[in-house]
Amino acid sequence: MAGEVFKLEANVTGRPIPSLVWTKEGKELEDTGKLEIKTSDFHTTLINKDSLRRDGGAFTLTASNPGGFAKFTFNVKVLDRPGPPDSLTVTDVTAEKCVLNWLHPTHDGGAKIEYFIIQRRETSRLAWTNVATDLQANRFKVTKLLKGNEYIFRVMAVNKYGIGEPLESEPVICANPYVPSDAPQQPEVTTITKDSMVVCWERPEHDGGSRINTYIIERRDKTGLRWVKCNKRTVTDLRFKVSGLTPGHEYEFRVLAENNAGLSQPSPSSPFYKAVDTIFQPGPPGNPRVLDTTKSSITLAWNKPVYDGGSEITGYIKRESTRKAYSTVCASCHKSSWKIGELEEGKMYFFRILAENEYGVGLPVETVEPIKVSERPLPPGKVSLREVTSTSVTLSWEKPDHDGGSRITGYIVEMQGKGSEKWTQVMVVKTNEAVVTGLTHGEEYMFRISATNEKGASDPRSLNLPVVAKDLVISPTFKLLFSTFSVLAGDDLKIDVPYAACPKATATWLKDGVVLKETTRVNAEATDKNLLLVIKEACRDDVGTYTIKLTNKVGEASTDISVVVLDKPGPPTGPIKLDEVTADSVVLSWNPPEYDGGCAINNYIVEKRDTSTTNWQIVSATVARTTIKAARLKTGSEYQFRIAAENRYGKSSALLSESIVAQYPFEMPSQPRSVTVQSATRESMVVVWEKPSNDGGSKILGYHVELKERNSILWVKQNKQLIPETRFKAVGLEEGIEYEYRVYAENIVGLSKASKLSEMQVITGYVVEKKEATGRWMKASFANIIETEFVVTGLTEDQVYEFRVIARNSAGVFSQPSDSTGAITAKDEVDPPKIDLEAKYSQAVVVNAGETFRLEAVVAGKPVPTIHWLKEGQEITEAARLEVKNTDFIACIVVKEAIRVDGGQYTLLVKNVGGEKSVNINVKVLDRPGPPEGPISIYGVTSEKCSISWKSPMQDGGPPNNPKVVDSSRSTVSL
Repeated sequence: MAGEVFKLEANVTGRPIPSLVWTKEGKELEDTGKLEIKTSDFHTTLINKDSLRRDGGAFTLTASNPGGFAKFTFNVKVLDRPGPPDSLTVTDVTAEKCVLNWLHPTHDGGAKIEYFIIQRRETSRLAWTNVATDLQANRFKVTKLLKGNEYIFRVMAVNKYGIGEPLESEPVICANPYVPSDAPQQPEVTTITKDSMVVCWERPEHDGGSRINTYIIERRDKTGLRWVKCNKRTVTDLRFKVSGLTPGHEYEFRVLAENNAGLSQPSPSSPFYKAVDTIFQPGPPGNPRVLDTTKSSITLAWNKPVYDGGSEITGYIKRESTRKAYSTVCASCHKSSWKIGELEEGKMYFFRILAENEYGVGLPVETVEPIKVSERPLPPGKVSLREVTSTSVTLSWEKPDHDGGSRITGYIVEMQGKGSEKWTQVMVVKTNEAVVTGLTHGEEYMFRISATNEKGASDPRSLNLPVVAKDLVISPTFKLLFSTFSVLAGDDLKIDVPYAACPKATATWLKDGVVLKETTRVNAEATDKNLLLVIKEACRDDVGTYTIKLTNKVGEASTDISVVVLDKPGPPTGPIKLDEVTADSVVLSWNPPEYDGGCAINNYIVEKRDTSTTNWQIVSATVARTTIKAARLKTGSEYQFRIAAENRYGKSSALLSESIVAQYPFEMPSQPRSVTVQSATRESMVVVWEKPSNDGGSKILGYHVELKERNSILWVKQNKQLIPETRFKAVGLEEGIEYEYRVYAENIVGLSKASKLSEMQVITGYVVEKKEATGRWMKASFANIIETEFVVTGLTEDQVYEFRVIARNSAGVFSQPSDSTGAITAKDEVDPPKIDLEAKYSQAVVVNAGETFRLEAVVAGKPVPTIHWLKEGQEITEAARLEVKNTDFIACIVVKEAIRVDGGQYTLLVKNVGGEKSVNINVKVLDRPGPPEGPISIYGVTSEKCSISWKSPMQDGGPPNNPKVVDSSRSTVSL
């Protein structure tokens, strides 16, 4: 209730401790003298003192931490007197009354408005006077006001909690919206006798905003001082015959006009006229009227002139005009009526008549209104029976094919009971439909319709069949052609739903399942065949499903129609989710607008703002989906985003996000632990470590390993790619050198600090265990095994065994046993030797002189075969330049600083008890050729020359010889 204290409390959980913010209508609330906010780590309270109506509304509590945010909305309604009404206007102001209009208050105080109180006061006073004290409507006509006074009105709404605040009008002066008319024009006297005169005048130029009700004609005798009123009755014509004058006296006349505002000023006075008989042309005939019309003729009649000019009327002249110029119809008519023929049907004609005596033709009299050449209409078209009940019949008919040249003024409905020959007129209607009531249930009737115009009634048109008065029963049904109606925002929408029901059904409109409330903007109407819903200035609030229910005593029916208002969409539905936050990007996601404007959303416009500025920048204006990655953010800057939806009708208002800092929501991991060298060989070491105790909130992506010689300061990175596991084998080490290792962990934020330096836990030996098929594990070796192989002896032939190995380091700690070898049967195995030679040896191996070359192959066989290298049938032994590096399964020779004699065919021969295998490898050493072969032969000696011949060298050095001195086998040398 108003004046009371209300308290809003909430418990909040979350880690880390969330920050709590109270907001109302988008604005953050702070402590004031009236509003108190108490907040602890996991509890908050909002206290509002001396509550007023405006303190109500939606209070939102937002809790947020790096893990996200949560919101809760408290809806508070303060029960109080209502607020002031809206939009008080004063219209239709006159000297004594005015009309007040207003709207319901925006704030009803949490209770129904029961009635309104209206008060007034004159601006010259301070006291208010009640005008109405129990008014239900939003409109009131105030009467009994004083002309010329200035008033202020005020309206107050009343609910069960009391009288609300008043809304005052602007000051209003009570005055009529019209004034007395201008004075008429100076009158003229047209016909004079010894005791009468005819006074004529023109209308005032301006009627003062109100119709002229009457004219006042006054006269004054030249010998007198007083103006005397001449007419007692109302005068609307522009002439008047003044009688009762004194013969021989002179008179002047003036005219005053009277409208709703009163009398005008008098017109200028006419000249003085003497009341004497004179002989002149006659006055105008009187009362011209139409006796009859047809589609080609009009018959006129008139009265004799009031003044015959002092001579007997000898005839009349009639003239007609369809325009401004008149033409003579008859110049010698001695009667007071005449039929004018050969007129065009449907045209409007003016006529005037002039009287003639022996002194000439008098003034004309004109027909006041144009006369249409027309006749009675044709009968109406087809007559149809629309509805029948036990006491009434509804008829409709088509218009006549021809209206006789004059507008149809109405229709005459007649009926005839069965067994009667008399037709009875039951009504005259102006529309093409009539409801005849008062029928007797079960009786049979005939009906007929006649059309009327200004010339009379047409022949009747009958209903083809007789009608029995009884109730027609039809269950309500709809005749909808479509069920969706669309309208542009701001335009008016008219929904027309045809239906059939008998008796008439009661219609109920619902919107989204709730009874539709009619307002000045939304109105529902119903006829016998159609239901109408009119929505003025449609807006998005009108969107929804409208349900129509029809009910009569026979049954009921309902149907749904959809209304779509084509408008720009509503804002996207929030809140905006901020995911995958990194140092330079964030992924935004949202939901489509609840209201799409009646058509598809074309795109979304995403903008960002550094919270240190007010400038918004477009991230993308063509986002098709409800998610986007906003990149190129500045690390450490705080950003806010806003998103608007756009369709073909425009762009929505924007949805704002919470502020967010562009940085990873994680930390770097802690350093790896317990870095240890697990095993070492002459060329490699295996390094192992434990995962960091804290991954920084983000998954460990991998590790980096660095090493350095113990006496060096230079650390060298060992891995080219991230190491996914917690072990690494460092290779290519030098024998006898001591190394130290350190390890870094990496997550999405970056690298951790380096681990502590490695500890050297070298494997010092192995223990081999064996197990018979159904026995237990027993030691197979009783001495410490240094190498990584061991021959187990003392086995029983054909017995099945399993073996496993356990390692021991320098600290004396034993490892877990290795996996079992699986079942192995103790028996001799023979496998003939095999040689696996690389494909490159299928071609000759070509080397340059002075280079080193290596020949190697993989060999296999059981027992392990012996390996022999041969050249030209002789087994090769090690020499200064030739080194044999055979192992059990690798055959290898290395030749250093190759010379020409090192070329040739090399043979690899392997042997065991299962057989032998050999392969050949050709080697070519590119070098200078050897000496030519002798002996040298000299022949063809003369005094100037001789011929020399020899053989090619045994070693050509590789490529073909390039003879530069002499031919390869023969040459002539000049001496």
